[in-house]
Amino acid sequence: MKALQAKALQIKALQIKAPKTKTLESKPQHGFSLIELVIVVAIVGLLVAAAIPSYQSYIAKSHRLEAKSALISFAQQMERHFTENSSYCDAGSDPSSLCGSDAVGDVGAPQYFYQQVPFGAIEPAYQLEITEVTQTSYLLSAIPVVGSVMESDECGTLSYSNLGVTSSNDNYDCW
Repeated sequence: MKALQAKALQIKALQIKAPKTKTLESKPQHGFSLIELVIVVAIVGLLVAAAIPSYQSYIAKSHRLEAKSALISFAQQMERHFTENSSYCDAGSDPSSLCGSDAVGDVGAPQYFYQQVPFGAIEPAYQLEITEVTQTSYLLSAIPVVGSVMESDECGTLSYSNLGVTSSNDNYDCW
């Protein structure tokens, strides 16, 4: 029995003196695993994929609203022109129409109003034009600019007449 007790004391002494080795299980984990990062990137990608079309739709609606507002302001300018000249003729830049005097244009880009929407933009979305004109009537149009964000818009060309009649692509209610 004494021998057994002596052996137990030796083992105990060795256990006390033996350095403790750290195992992987005892180390605290820091950072993220690769799987966690991949999941986060996938979620962010899905959110971005859902947000971009919504943002583009918002941009198109704002350009369309600005074009409609410009057409109404343009119509007011045409009414001022009619008040001063007793005719809607001679307000455009294209002299090929025979409505007014030969030296001044009747249709085309306006002479007395800005010609693009947004006004002064580097890349306009719409071009404003007088598409039809007589001495007593007109039709104004906001035509999507080729290469702009509005080129493939479902509403297409927005129009406004002297009677306040609005029109756009037949398939959509854009006014």
